Order: sequence, then structure tokens, then C-alpha cells
Amino acid sequence: MGKRILCVSLVEDAYYFIEVDKQAGGFFPQPPPPTTTREALMTACRKADEIYVNAGQPTATYEWESFPKVAKRYQANVVKQDAREKMGTPAPPEVQFRVVGDVVEDGVSKSRIAYIAIPQEDIQAVWDTLDKYMKDVKFVSPLPVALAATVAQMDKPADNYMILWVGEKSSVLTISSAEGVVKMARSIPVGLPREEVPEDSEAMPPNLLSEELGKEIFMTSTFFKQEFREPVPEVVYVFGSSRLEGIFQEYPMPGTPGELRFTLSESPVKGMPVEQSGEFLHLLSNLYLPSDYNFLPREAVVARETDIMFRIAVAVLVLAVAGALFWSFQVVSVKREKLDEHKRQVAELQKVQKQIAVLREDVNRLRPFEGWKKFYESTVKNRPAWNMIFSELGMLVPENIIIENFSLGGRGRRRAAASTLSSELHGKIKADNWEAGLKDLRQFGERLQASPWFEVTNVQYSPKDVQKIEQRNKVFDFNMTLKLVPRGTAHAS
Repeated sequence: MGKRILCVSLVEDAYYFIEVDKQAGGFFPQPPPPTTTREALMTACRKADEIYVNAGQPTATYEWESFPKVAKRYQANVVKQDAREKMGTPAPPEVQFRVVGDVVEDGVSKSRIAYIAIPQEDIQAVWDTLDKYMKDVKFVSPLPVALAATVAQMDKPADNYMILWVGEKSSVLTISSAEGVVKMARSIPVGLPREEVPEDSEAMPPNLLSEELGKEIFMTSTFFKQEFREPVPEVVYVFGSSRLEGIFQEYPMPGTPGELRFTLSESPVKGMPVEQSGEFLHLLSNLYLPSDYNFLPREAVVARETDIMFRIAVAVLVLAVAGALFWSFQVVSVKREKLDEHKRQVAELQKVQKQIAVLREDVNRLRPFEGWKKFYESTVKNRPAWNMIFSELGMLVPENIIIENFSLGGRGRRRAAASTLSSELHGKIKADNWEAGLKDLRQFGERLQASPWFEVTNVQYSPKDVQKIEQRNKVFDFNMTLKLVPRGTAHAS
């Protein structure tokens, strides 16, 4: 059974979200919502089975440090102490980390640990936003972590890579290892509106946007070389808007270290083109969040672990009690069952003998009607109820759908009897856009499937030259294969 996953991104006090159906065949996203207000987010949270969250977190600290080797249970305290000293905060920050390997410094073997530290009050703001639905929240991670993990799993790069995500008000610049572990991340107060704006607006023009982002990439690359003593990544992934590729082709970014890629090698979800997935990657990347950097509240984690242990203990106790009762019942009743077995078998034999006699009489009485039964099954029962079918179809067709052709499968008189239950339905849908037409077609299909006279076996919906149609209300073709339910089946209950 599928799950409804809500992917949420909180960036610069803005709410972005998209609903994704997790099925056996993969992840299938729903159309993006028209509004992204807090009220719309809360409505989506109520319908979700699981919630995955990422946040911009410009105050987060990303560090790769070498620590003396200690027992695993002491690693968290050592890392938290280092983070607190670097950030200089009175309250201990929220810290998550991953051991990325061993290094030797001055002849001493140490553990190389990549950790992320976020001030308590900043991560608390994310928790407070989803407080009513924390029981359904499975992941809370920074946006750079989600982006880096998705690129690592989709493209499997061989070396370090850089990611530039351009939002509406701010952007995120990330450098990650080939395994998807963030080495450096920065928040840039430069963005690109989702829709094109007039030239006299206050939005930054494309040439200045390219220049500012190029400067930030150059400064980040310089700092990365000094900090990690490694070459600057030669690949820069750019996500966030479908207009970015055209802007950077017309106004190349100065200081870009290497190749710009505006798409992944494949879409991270099913049913969405890879070009469109780059525009929503800040949301879809939640589906590939690593468990190492999960900033769920400690209280929520402990409560879930306690709840699981309690359920296991109750289940074990129930099984033990049930086993004891079953054993006691067996011991007490075994003697009585043996004494009653003979009487029960004799009574059953007498009952069966009477039933056989009655059945023989029925067979002899009904034998003359055998031919009429075969005639009924071949001519009436297994034929569709045409008057009910056309009446039902007329009631189910909405106003914006026109049925142009309704034909039966099979050709010729020989195949007519075998194929009358299969039919082809061809028509047109009048809608504002392709997605609206698809939604109406799904609703129509659901209504047909719910009818006792139809069974939908195949749907084809492939509009052609959608972008060339200028009128507001567009017409799209569809084909639908139906199996007509025989008269006897529809009334059998």
C-alpha cells in the first residue's frame, strides 16, 4: 500500500511543499500547489502519512575536523564540545555528525568527522512550525544536505562537486564530497523571482544576478582551496529555476571553475521530466535525505523509541498469556473431545446421508431444465445490459468531456461473442491546461471504475502541440479501454 509523503522546504520565512505518493514503482509527485502559505502547509500536513523537512539554516556550521579516537559512546560529547567552542554560543547547539574516515596527524591516528551544528533557537523555530505534526515528521535536515545527497545518489560523481540553488529571495552554495557529505555551505542574499518581472521592478536584473553569483562562487572556491587543500570542483550543478540556463548563457558567470549542469542525469521521481525536476529539487531532494544529519527533536526520538519498546513488550506479554490459555484449554478439553468424537461422527454421517438423498431428488427433478440453464447463460447472463450501460455512461460523463466514439472490441461474427465485454472509448476533454485535463480524466475514470457496469483496463492521454494552443480553454484527446461487466456479474451480490 502506498504512502503520501509531504516534502517541505523552509527558506527565508517562505514555505514550499509538494506531495509525493510512494508506491512500489517509485516516487510519484502530485502537481505543485498553487499557494504556499502557512495555512496551505498545515492543510497538507493533515493529509500526509509522513513529512520530510529541509530548511535553509544560514546560521548552520559545517565542519570537517580530526578528533582523537574515543569510544563510540563518547564521540557525540567530543563533537558537541568542539562545535560549542567554534560557534561561541552560551547554549549548546544541535549537532549531528558522520565519521568519514581515519587520518594520521603527527604520527597519531585520529578520526575524521564531518559535523553540522545549528544554534538551538534556529532549529527550534523549525520544530515549532510543525509542532502539531511532529509525530509524522521523519526527517529534519538543512537544505544543502538534501541537495548534496540527491546529486550523489542520482549522478554518482567521481569527485567533489558544487551545487548552486537559486531561490526567489536567497540562494544556497554547497561544495560536497563524491559521497554526498557537505564540506562547505553558504547562504547568499541574492535570488531570482519565479516569474519574469518588468524591467522597472526592484528585482535584480539578470546581468547583475550572474555577476553577484559569480563573485560568490569565486570567493567560496578560494576559501575551499585554503581550508581543504584540494582542487576546486570542476562541475557546478545549478538548480532552482527553468530560466537560469538562458540567463547564464546570455550573461556568463565570472569565476565559474568548470562545467555548469542544469539537470541531473535522471529525474529523482517518476512522471516528472528531468528538466522540471531541477526547478523543484529543493523539495524532491527530501526523498533522499541521509539519516546521519537528521535534526529531529531528541524528545521525539526518545518517545518513538519508548513507544516501540512498549508495543513490543505488550505484544510479547499478550502472546505469552494467549499461549498459556491455549495450553490449559487443550489439556482440559482433550479427554472430553475424545469421548464426544464418536457421537459427533455418527451424527455427521446420518446428516450427510439425508443430504445426499435430498440432492438426488433435486437432480432428478431439475434435469429437464439443464438445457434452459445453458441457453440463459450463453444468451442473457453473459451479455452486457445495454440499456443500463448507456444510461449509466450518460450519467457519469461530465460537461467538459465529450464521447466521440464508443466501440466494441473484436471483429467479425465469430469473435463477437468472445470480445463484446471489451470496448474502446474515445473522446475529448476541455480544460485550461494539460494538468487540469489529466485531473478531470482521473476523476472520470474513478467514477467509471466505481460503477457496477464498467471496469477500466487502460487509459491513454497524450496531448500533442499543447504549447501551440493559444485559447484559454484547450481540448485534449483521450482513449480509454473498458471491460463491460456482464448482466449476471453486475447483479451478483
